Amino acid sequence: MKRKPYRRNTSLGIHLLLILALGGCPLPVDLPEETTTATPTSYEQRLILNNATLENADEAGNVVWKIQVKRAVYQDETKNAVIETVTGNFLQDGEVVLKLSADGGEITNEGQQIVLRDNIVATDPRNGVVLRCNLLYWFPEEGRVQVEEAVDGSNAELRVEAKTAQYWTADQRIEAKEEVVITGIKTPMQARSEEVVWEIPAQKVRSKTKIAIDRYDPPPATPVAEGVTPENSENSEPSTSEPSEPSTSEPSASETPETPATKPVPPVVSDRIIADQAEFNLEQQIVRLTGNVESRSMEPPMQIASNAIVWNLVTRIVRAEKPVTVIDREAQITMTANQGIADLEAEVVRVSGGARGINARRPADLYANQIVWQIRPQQVEAMGDVIYQQTDPPLHLTGSRAVGTLHNQRIVVSGGGSSASRVTTIIVP
Repeated sequence: MKRKPYRRNTSLGIHLLLILALGGCPLPVDLPEETTTATPTSYEQRLILNNATLENADEAGNVVWKIQVKRAVYQDETKNAVIETVTGNFLQDGEVVLKLSADGGEITNEGQQIVLRDNIVATDPRNGVVLRCNLLYWFPEEGRVQVEEAVDGSNAELRVEAKTAQYWTADQRIEAKEEVVITGIKTPMQARSEEVVWEIPAQKVRSKTKIAIDRYDPPPATPVAEGVTPENSENSEPSTSEPSEPSTSEPSASETPETPATKPVPPVVSDRIIADQAEFNLEQQIVRLTGNVESRSMEPPMQIASNAIVWNLVTRIVRAEKPVTVIDREAQITMTANQGIADLEAEVVRVSGGARGINARRPADLYANQIVWQIRPQQVEAMGDVIYQQTDPPLHLTGSRAVGTLHNQRIVVSGGGSSASRVTTIIVP
């Protein structure tokens, strides 16, 4: 959105606005006894207002901010005002873009800038974003809010924490920098980077700096009681019929067994992902990662590496758009190909285009146009221009299809129905 040029209302300086806030009756300022015609330069005139409403407008008469303060002290020498206990609105083109409150602040540069301090809460009524911080600068001319010190921005979809951030009110865009942490409210993830841009209407978050993402499994629906292990809590309520310590006497009828207190079960990290750049689509709950992408899943114990990956953070389906390497860390089986897809929940990997399966423990290679890998049973199915070779015992097979288990070198190669796809076996002496 193209912003209209901002023109401050120079005819209504902040001094006059402060007077009008009191209905034209400012508090008196004492002058030195020696003169009533001039004020010595060493004397600072001040105007003190209590429970005042202040505002400033552009040249067209559009209000750009309007606030209520418990106390305001205007200093004529600096043309600035110190304000306490602030509530009010920031506006653009007659529309409220932020509703705010703060413990205090200053109005400077004849109303062109407002600085708020301590316990600041600013809410954009258009999108529900809430900004919390301890230092905020409002630049009406630029349509920009600068927030610093314990920055925390959130809405129903996302939470962003950082050392510093800017909010562009016309575009509804947050640019967060330094030790940025983003946490999904609906999407089960948390990410860390040094710089992210959150485009709120588009529901997109972008990071052009290195990013690390944790994908979480949601906690179980029923909290686990403190002191109760998963083994004895599964499919049953904790038992309170037995005393926790040995007892030499039976409990009396008046004694009531103490029920263990319950606490929320924290989410469990299921996958960790790093990349040079990332773009989150909060609506679809996917993230596109580029540049040195590496994903490590806890269960199954897989590692996926590529330069371009699309990660579905809900279904745990990972699509590699460029050459990819998939590794089973326990079985030491590796798959490589030009592209592939891994369904980590179903524990199935499909790779194609120069696909290769490697057994590192018992050296064996499987080449094909496509390979489907069932992770748990370590079952593989290879299709198209299949080559299988191993070193102990030496063996070389070619055909059009192969099935078997690569980790123990049990592979059956078949040639299909035509003579052109006949199996060839070479035994290496």
